[in-house]
Amino acid sequence: MTRRQGGVRRKAGLSAVAVALAVSISSCSILLGEPYPTSVEAQDIIGVWVDDGGGTWGKPGGQITFHADGTFEAVGFPEHFLRRTDSEQPADGSGTWEIREKIGSSTPRVHLNNDLDAGKHYGTSLSVRGVGSGLRLWAWYDLDRGDYYRLVKQE
Repeated sequence: MTRRQGGVRRKAGLSAVAVALAVSISSCSILLGEPYPTSVEAQDIIGVWVDDGGGTWGKPGGQITFHADGTFEAVGFPEHFLRRTDSEQPADGSGTWEIREKIGSSTPRVHLNNDLDAGKHYGTSLSVRGVGSGLRLWAWYDLDRGDYYRLVKQE
């Protein structure tokens, strides 16, 4: 084999890796819906959001109501949705919410500070995806397995 043939094979191998990476990234985008919005305002979030069962883990029926005063109520979700636990027992909750940028990027998130975990420095963080009336809130349950909840706003 000449040196040139080895270079062609190497380039073909790198091209195959690039194609595989591009397919993986686009598959993830399809799985998770629309791209991240560039910004989110409180009025985009205020209202009633429901788990439509479109995620890999969620079951239709869970509901979060976001209020203009920065409070929320959640009903019909497993306890692990609202606080750091593995429990799947039903647990309603309430607390405060705020829009944050994801650390290290400009990805908007809605952070829930649940009254069940008052005084602790963690809570549930929901990714915001889509644009306009197509906004969705995503909550990861198990990153290793790719399990997540998807919430849609009721109009």
